Amino acid sequence: MASGSTGVVLAALFANGAIAVFKFVGFLLTGSPSMLSETYHSISDTGNQVFLLIGIRYSGKATSRDHPFGYGKAQFFYAFLVAVLLFGIAGWESLNHGIHAIQTAGHTEAGTFTVPFVGAEYETFWLNVVILLAAIGFESYAFRKANKELRRQMAEFGWDSIREAFEETSDATTLTAFTEDAIALAGAAIALVGVVLTRVTGNGIYDAVTAAIIGLLLMGFALALAWENKRLLLGRASRGPSNANSRPPSAIIRTSCTSTRSAPCSSGPSGRWSPPR
Repeated sequence: MASGSTGVVLAALFANGAIAVFKFVGFLLTGSPSMLSETYHSISDTGNQVFLLIGIRYSGKATSRDHPFGYGKAQFFYAFLVAVLLFGIAGWESLNHGIHAIQTAGHTEAGTFTVPFVGAEYETFWLNVVILLAAIGFESYAFRKANKELRRQMAEFGWDSIREAFEETSDATTLTAFTEDAIALAGAAIALVGVVLTRVTGNGIYDAVTAAIIGLLLMGFALALAWENKRLLLGRASRGPSNANSRPPSAIIRTSCTSTRSAPCSSGPSGRWSPPR
């Protein structure tokens, strides 16, 4: 599972890093509120992937006298930090900038830019379209990686739906990457709609509104992710073979390691189990 999760995060890191550069260039040349919101989004996502990689590495440390259950829950902690950063940086900044843009929105004039080394001049609208389409392409690649890993876990543990996988999985890294990539795809599509509507109507309100919507989208995702990781950090009673013989022990994931009852105990997403003392 660790190797699959690492591949998912690395794919997202590559995609988000490249997209962040393109979006920021697009904002500098066009001044589009949606492009700035998407820049905040991609920069935050890139930093979040770094945190997830730290969590994966830290959770692989060997058990010790002070930590007999290992460091598996480190992934839950760093995934929780991801939620806080996504809420505090990307979500709030995008919403704040979107509201300001709504208050000052008005008629927009089409600008132009010159392609370096070629000398050809194009309308800035097309630059935003190309960047957002490229973002959708990069995010689709990262999303496919995350979806493949999630589907692999669903097949391994016998989960029947993505909803059940979200309720049962302890792999916070794949969970975060899958949801984050889905939100990134939605954000890029929403930004594209705003940019196109502003170009067609000449009214900047559409671009401004989509910037605020992206902010709300990110904040909602961050709250949901924080809640999910809180449940993983605190643990809960197993719904697996200790109560019903329908699942293997590795599929039971939310039992607290601090429990004094004789129930299976998860030390993290690796599926290693030890009876509590």
